[in-house]
Formats: sequence, C-alpha cells, structure tokens
Amino acid sequence: MADDRTQLLVVARTAYRRNDWRTSYESFSLVDGVQTLDTDDLAVYASAAWRQGHGRESVRINEQVHTRLLRTDPVQAA
Repeated sequence: MADDRTQLLVVARTAYRRNDWRTSYESFSLVDGVQTLDTDDLAVYASAAWRQGHGRESVRINEQVHTRLLRTDPVQAA
C-alpha cells in the first residue's frame, strides 16, 4: 500500500511538471484521502485543483497550506 501511495505521488508531481493538471489533481486526490501530504505537495495539489476548475477546493487546500506555514515558516506564510 505504501508503495502505491509513493508511486501516486511520483505520478502527481511528474504530471504537474508536465502541466497535466488532470492527472496531477486526480493522483494527489487519491493520496490525500489516505495519507497527509507534505506542505509543498499540498500547495501543488491546490494549484492543480485550481487549474481543473475546483476553485472552492483549491481555496480550502490553500488554507491548510497557510495554516501549516504560519506554524513552521511565518515569513513564507505572509
């Protein structure tokens, strides 16, 4: 199971770099349902969601990113 999640993260990140927003969004969605994404992956997931037309979800995910950054890197959160 962990290997599947790792592979999905690789697919999601690679798809994002190729501007394949759909594959990136769908892959991140699958992983997010079973494990916590790190802050960088969460930010990319929010961006892919936005580009797929999921505005509310993108805002919700970006709020999570911001909350994490407030705790760990307030300068970046600003």
